[in-house]
Amino acid sequence: MKTLGMIIALATILQISSVCGSDDTGSASKAKAVSYRILKNDEFQSFIKNWDDKKYPALYALIRTPAQWDAIFHPAPVMGGNRPFAPGAKLYENEQIIIVAHVIPAPDPNLTLFNVRQIFTDNEVLFIYYRFNQPENAASYTVKSHMAVVIPKYNYKRIVFIESGKQLGILDLAQGQWSVPAVDMSSKEQ
Repeated sequence: MKTLGMIIALATILQISSVCGSDDTGSASKAKAVSYRILKNDEFQSFIKNWDDKKYPALYALIRTPAQWDAIFHPAPVMGGNRPFAPGAKLYENEQIIIVAHVIPAPDPNLTLFNVRQIFTDNEVLFIYYRFNQPENAASYTVKSHMAVVIPKYNYKRIVFIESGKQLGILDLAQGQWSVPAVDMSSKEQ
């Protein structure tokens, strides 16, 4: 099993090299792993706000401030609930949060919907490889399900999202894009 993991890692590095090539100075790719941790979906009493999921099948973002969290998530106060609505502002001093969300048929509660495979950086571009397990049931209603991944704070130029082996999209952070679809920060209600 360990050998298989090493083969997969080597294949990924070769793929990175072909995708990243070299930077403007002609130096070779210097891909390196990025540490991460997953926030549990029930860690906070909040839910992803609605978006046009017909036009944008997935919502993805890099959250770097409490205001960005509030633009994506809505607090969900419930009687007897005592969890916070959002991460504390202190988190953003050294970390940031990658979000990916889908509108899906209500899944089996035992189904793991998202699995991070690896996260790495190369020439100020962050790559996140993960698997999304689309539920195949015919539930009578849909839900918004998301993955929240905390990574160390760094000013990446772009983030490339690779979902189940295919490129989902790219955030062009250097151009100020932090979410797809774009979220209006001036609006109080999304």
